[in-house]
Amino acid sequence: MSRQVDTEARKPSAMQRTDSLSVRLREGTRHAHRVVERVRFIRCFLKGVLHRPSYLRYLCDLHLLYQTLEQELSALILDPVVGPVCLPTLFRQKALASDLAHLYGAAWQQALIPSLVAQEYAQHLRRLSHESPHRLVAHAYTRYLGDLAGGQILRAFAKLALGLSQGEGLSFYDFPLITDVAVMREQFRRILDALPLSVQQSAEVVTEAVRAFQMNQAILEGVEEELDADVRLGSKPGEAQHDQEKVTSDCGTTRGDEDRVSDRGRQAQVDSVDNALQVEHLHVVS
Repeated sequence: MSRQVDTEARKPSAMQRTDSLSVRLREGTRHAHRVVERVRFIRCFLKGVLHRPSYLRYLCDLHLLYQTLEQELSALILDPVVGPVCLPTLFRQKALASDLAHLYGAAWQQALIPSLVAQEYAQHLRRLSHESPHRLVAHAYTRYLGDLAGGQILRAFAKLALGLSQGEGLSFYDFPLITDVAVMREQFRRILDALPLSVQQSAEVVTEAVRAFQMNQAILEGVEEELDADVRLGSKPGEAQHDQEKVTSDCGTTRGDEDRVSDRGRQAQVDSVDNALQVEHLHVVS
């Protein structure tokens, strides 16, 4: 069922027409974006190094986030501010469920439990939907624009590091209903810039976007902590220090030949990621 909220205070201002929301979001989240880039899980991902159990935990957390975000966006489809960013062609929940089923098995929902951080994030989204729905725009921005930019680059790393073929287990990064991802990114920015937000609400959306980056960072750091714990628990007496050092040097995984990207090819891809991020200034956690 759709839910429409009071929009009395949502009239656009003259300042809004000359101060693009998409630009304000990009500039306002620049520092938070750079901080997330330095999280070890992301740095390792960009080197083609993935620890499969940790990656599954990450996908499980993302599944809960997208499921919640997309439920709340759909509930507000008639809202003049939130409705325009409710775009089913971008929805990721079903794609994530498909990837988890392929990478783990049909019983993934019984075996994998979202982290407490992800559960708190989901609860935050539900609360915003009822108390301050325009702030959901910030989460649509951080998730979907990231998926359309950095997420496309991460697909290649996931495929190589996990030894996947023919796109199986990579649905999260694919948008089969979108013919040109770059065009879709620009369309999404235009949608953001046309939203009927007041000056105050626009500022609140930017503030909320920074918070979204911070909450995503907490999820990534939680994945790292679980990985470090796995290494400690799996080590024999006297080996814990060596294993911990290997986690640090290998970016959180013991890599076999099938989990490696050649040094030359990996560096070339890392360079391409850096160049793309300099142009797009979009997060790469999706």
